[in-house]
Amino acid sequence: MDLAYCKDRLSAAGVSFDVGLSPSEFSSVEREYGFRFPPDLREFLGFALPVSKGWPDWRHGNRSEIMMRLDWPFEGMCFDIEHNAFWLDSWGAKPAGLADAYAIARAAVVAAPRLIPVCGHRFLPDSPCESGKPGVFCLSDGYHLLRLRFI
Repeated sequence: MDLAYCKDRLSAAGVSFDVGLSPSEFSSVEREYGFRFPPDLREFLGFALPVSKGWPDWRHGNRSEIMMRLDWPFEGMCFDIEHNAFWLDSWGAKPAGLADAYAIARAAVVAAPRLIPVCGHRFLPDSPCESGKPGVFCLSDGYHLLRLRFI
């Protein structure tokens, strides 16, 4: 990946940057939030750290704000279960009570790879921890796979 090119493209789109994360900062974030950055995201965030609106502040971010971003896909799923008839066949029959439905959805989310916020509604799964994985775009009408590129 041409890191300078990626940064230049994002800068041209109005994204501001700080110095990239250090190895100790990566370790601290991963320990604090219970995931591992995929290699391509780690490489980019180590080169330059986006600090503009929509990007998580991995260096100075408020813990509750970052936790809210990490929980956002599940919260959106719960909204869709209640308001948009979202339910996966693999979860079995949908319970009548929302609390029971949320518990089944939470168990599925806990069993799945952790979604790491990249920017806005774009996430990368933390496992398998390898480069080039498709990203996930989470919207109220569903969850869409996408090929996430930094440019």
